[in-house]
Amino acid sequence: AAAVTQADLGLIPVQPSPLDVLAYSELVPLLRQAQGFNPTLKLRFVVNQLTPRTVLAREVEESLADADIPLIPTHIHDRQSYRRVVAKGSSVAEENGPARDEIISLAKDILHVLEDTGEKPR
Repeated sequence: AAAVTQADLGLIPVQPSPLDVLAYSELVPLLRQAQGFNPTLKLRFVVNQLTPRTVLAREVEESLADADIPLIPTHIHDRQSYRRVVAKGSSVAEENGPARDEIISLAKDILHVLEDTGEKPR
């Protein structure tokens, strides 16, 4: 918990499941407390292991909106390639395909958040 008070960005992974929704509802107050020690700490939810076009996928996005923490636009889908590369000791970044594209998109989203100073252009 102390590390979060020193971080620039806190990524909160959330799976589309009722258990994760319960877990983040208990975690959010602790993260808000960390922001009290580090007012520049940016928090973002990252939806992972998403199965598109399911009720749970829709519900997780709706429930995250209530937490007042922005959602990273890129969602990490439930793909076999993520499991396969772990078994091979490699990375999806080494293979062409949608998993690689997701990770690159996620990295860009994270960089965008870190580069955003929150200042309005004059």
